[in-house]
Amino acid sequence: MTTKKAEKSRRNEKKKAARETRSLRASRSSTVVITLPSGAKEPGLSNGKVLAKAKAVIKRRAKLVSRL
Repeated sequence: MTTKKAEKSRRNEKKKAARETRSLRASRSSTVVITLPSGAKEPGLSNGKVLAKAKAVIKRRAKLVSRL
């Protein structure tokens, strides 16, 4: 192979390896809809607490996905 062909081949191999090792990432924007059934209202439970718990779950799942 000529030098230019060898360089191009190496670049293509690097690109292919990079594509194969790409991992999933969390979206930069997302929409979450949380609906509480009427019977789910507990003393001390608020929409803010439910939203905070949902965010924590989403972050944990994003970390799990990023490890794949």
